[in-house]
Amino acid sequence: ELSHFVKTCFENPLAGHVREKVLPMLEKFGGQEGLVSKLQTNTIDGIEETEVPDRKAAFGSNYVEPEPPESIWMMAWEALQDPCLVFLCFAAMVSFVVGTIFDEGMEWLEGIAILC
Repeated sequence: ELSHFVKTCFENPLAGHVREKVLPMLEKFGGQEGLVSKLQTNTIDGIEETEVPDRKAAFGSNYVEPEPPESIWMMAWEALQDPCLVFLCFAAMVSFVVGTIFDEGMEWLEGIAILC
């Protein structure tokens, strides 16, 4: 229950989301005082260093598992959803084809440079 609350807090940092999702969960704990009571601590002194091992056993480690990183292919696909980037790729291909057909030197290289 507490870990779900912490995860919700991390996933909803914007004020509107906090009002909609986090504050109702906090009220289920009895507000700030109820949360402090559930954590078996107080707002003035906190916890003692000698309590840490027992608290880790009771509440678990103070660690939130990070989400796996997005793959390079997924990021490339998402980038290609931008119409401006699609137009730029199209212009690069046209530049490459025109540079190749009207071979007057290294004009085809411009298309490759735009794509890169």
